Amino acid sequence: MESQTLSEFFISPMRVQTLPEITFFYVTSPAIPFADLDKHLDPLLESLYAAKAEASLGETGPDIVRYYRVGVGDEDKLLMEVGIPVKPEMKPAGAAQVKVLPPYRCASLLLWGSLLHIVEAYEALQKGMREAGLEHTGECQEWTYYFLGVESPHNLMEITMGVK
Repeated sequence: MESQTLSEFFISPMRVQTLPEITFFYVTSPAIPFADLDKHLDPLLESLYAAKAEASLGETGPDIVRYYRVGVGDEDKLLMEVGIPVKPEMKPAGAAQVKVLPPYRCASLLLWGSLLHIVEAYEALQKGMREAGLEHTGECQEWTYYFLGVESPHNLMEITMGVK
């Protein structure tokens, strides 16, 4: 049997899909510039995990990071929501709110590996969208299915961009 050298990460081909409606238990940021999203992510995750503990949710998943433009005149400002899908009867807890997200038509791909390759994954997704003639709605979602740390080659994440 031949030895194969395996890549430390894998980016899947793009696919277009419509994700179903979900009840979303989430915390949110103030309107922030795109460049500041990373600064707000860890505090939002901590707030979400505290709210999950208060609601006695235990182990759940996947974690979903959702961000989208705020208003027409504020093109460079985004809202970021970090949450999880829950049962429809779920009530708010701690800093977390609950709302229903409608079906979401999106282009998506999977990143399997270190988050150090997330820019490459977004570039691949944008390239696939251009080649398919898809127009971005301005919403993005990152669904984290498995996470062992920023540099882990075992992380599994779905990256999506809303399309018209």
